[in-house]
Amino acid sequence: MKKTGMIIVAAALGASLLLAAYEPYAPSSRTSMSDPDIQSAARQAADSRQVEERSYELASSAELIDLVMFPNIEFLKGQSDLIVVASRGGEASTYEIRTGSGEVLETLGKIPLKIERVLQGEAPGDSTVTLVQGGRVEDGTYHTLSGYTMLNDSDRYLLFLRRTGENTYAVNGSYQGKFNLSRPEPAELFYGSRIKESELKEIDFISPNADTLAHFNRLKRQALDYYAESVQPSE
Repeated sequence: MKKTGMIIVAAALGASLLLAAYEPYAPSSRTSMSDPDIQSAARQAADSRQVEERSYELASSAELIDLVMFPNIEFLKGQSDLIVVASRGGEASTYEIRTGSGEVLETLGKIPLKIERVLQGEAPGDSTVTLVQGGRVEDGTYHTLSGYTMLNDSDRYLLFLRRTGENTYAVNGSYQGKFNLSRPEPAELFYGSRIKESELKEIDFISPNADTLAHFNRLKRQALDYYAESVQPSE
């Protein structure tokens, strides 16, 4: 009987130790979340991942145009009808470039442009004009003309423009005439076949080519230095 009693005591002690070891990992009714709470947290985590991971396939139309290269800021100024400090003034739409027979050569982006200050030329009486730009998002793809990135909806820009129609302008030299004043740092090389939505808002120019990037950064530095006082925000 003594031997049997010792075995029973040992077994009970072992079970108690096992339960004690498992207890920290066992669900607690005092701290557990209800099913609706768990489902809500899961949905929020999934939504957060979707926002963070949203990206677009890159498609470049550089081969469709014969892009004029501006060697310096003086040449760019001389070839521009209007130089302004401006920001995006509304939602984007599209603009089609057609041949005389009606064939579509290229589809570009189009936005309202809110002019803050005119640095060269004469702007229309209305402070908002139409800007045709070489970038647009369509069906999960970002279409860019020679690495151009769209104006985002929060930053200020220094723009060198050429007139393309009544109250309508395009950025001169594609990427060469658009500089983000809110992000004065040099652009960096961009590699890859996809671009995140957040990157589209932050990147001033898309290029994997070191020489092209250096050309853009030289123009940007010259433009920001030349208009350093003129582009300061109004108090």
